[in-house]
Amino acid sequence: MRLEKYLIILTVFTVFMDDFRFGDEKDRAFVAFDFYYYYVIWLLFILHYMVKRKEFPFWPRWFLLGILVLFTNSLLGGFVSDSLKFGMIKQMLGIAYSSIAYFSIIKFENFDLHKVFRYYLSGAFWVSIWGLGEQAMHVLGFKYRFADSVIEDFTRMLGFANFWENYKITSTGFNRVYSIMGEPYFLAVALLPAVYYLTNCMIGPKLVRNRKEWFRFGVIALCSLFTFSAAGYAGIGLSVVLVAANHGFFDLRRFGVFFIPIFLLFILPQISNLRKLFFELQVRVDDTIKAFVYKGVMSKKEIAKLNSSTFALYSNFLIAGKAFEAHPYTGAGLGSHELSYQRYFDRFLDKNLQKMYGNFNSKDANSLFIRMLSEGGLVGLSLLLVAIFAFFVYKRGIQDPNLCHLTLINQGVFLMLIVRLLRTGNYIGQGFYFFFFLYALAAIQIRQYYKNQDSAETAASIPEA
Repeated sequence: MRLEKYLIILTVFTVFMDDFRFGDEKDRAFVAFDFYYYYVIWLLFILHYMVKRKEFPFWPRWFLLGILVLFTNSLLGGFVSDSLKFGMIKQMLGIAYSSIAYFSIIKFENFDLHKVFRYYLSGAFWVSIWGLGEQAMHVLGFKYRFADSVIEDFTRMLGFANFWENYKITSTGFNRVYSIMGEPYFLAVALLPAVYYLTNCMIGPKLVRNRKEWFRFGVIALCSLFTFSAAGYAGIGLSVVLVAANHGFFDLRRFGVFFIPIFLLFILPQISNLRKLFFELQVRVDDTIKAFVYKGVMSKKEIAKLNSSTFALYSNFLIAGKAFEAHPYTGAGLGSHELSYQRYFDRFLDKNLQKMYGNFNSKDANSLFIRMLSEGGLVGLSLLLVAIFAFFVYKRGIQDPNLCHLTLINQGVFLMLIVRLLRTGNYIGQGFYFFFFLYALAAIQIRQYYKNQDSAETAASIPEA
């Protein structure tokens, strides 16, 4: 049983293993796809599930229907756009494999979402401990002292190359924390549901407060701040708004009408001061606003002045728009955005820009919305938006002791999905389907609870014959 628990915990921990690959960059030049450690872990758990439960952990019907629509639309789009390549097969297999692996964990735990989420919280805590240790080593000057040592070789062997190579100092003097993940942004996204959930444990509605979580909250929240990720900070800002909504601050029937002008007068200027404090954040925010609010398409000269993060988002947006224009209903098929990037890059951007920036996020379009616009067209984009917004329960259940934790899980993952919609185009990375199943199943359980409650009340109100 103990070995089984460790396997479950390890499988949940794959959420944070986006940078653990077999081989290095040179090895990957000879293969058609990256082979991650977590592929093996997923397989081990699926096999364990099948041995213990004597069945295959197949998807629920509602998810199967969505996958069939997505894959059928993709095949049609690939056929009409001449994009039926290995990239499409790779994406379909990745979506199928990762979603089955993560669904099997939840089903194996008998759909106890709170229990599964606690496994994730433990993983988030230890990943954050590593991140804070990384920051401490920078502050104390140990990074340079231990470089080229046995410790460096050992961390590289474990897949922690970012601990040594991606060392970026911000204008605050602190390092951007990667922990064990591929980018600070990925770390911020993976930690966001934990930050939101534990924030509610500190200052949420009385029913959900658990001040004993103060240490775990402090560690995870501080590590998230040290990512210096603009999108991560946006997620934290949305978390504050949703926590306030849980308290009824925006309910005009209560005192919310008085809170709104206070928010505008006092909090918004502080956001402006925060941007000035973190120079890198200010640059990224200002460039993004300039790129997307600009009248018409920016000139190549103006695009060249953008920071690399905004360039990646804006250039992929232009290319996705062209791919959508060519195939508005079906898109060009899953895995096709990289092909569209190669086809349309010269129409909007100079080859010199490609030399300056490289093919930034040409595979995942830097945004789930932009990628699905390019690869799925109206059908795929509609399916994605329905999947995200149809399962959002808002505050429903927040004041019910049987449901409050499910509501917080649903809300926290919703915030993460919104951030991913804007800034992450990977269909699989950072445990996408792990979080999606938690999100959707929490909504289903909450709605089923109220449905059963209504049925019970209706039955009780019917007089006996």
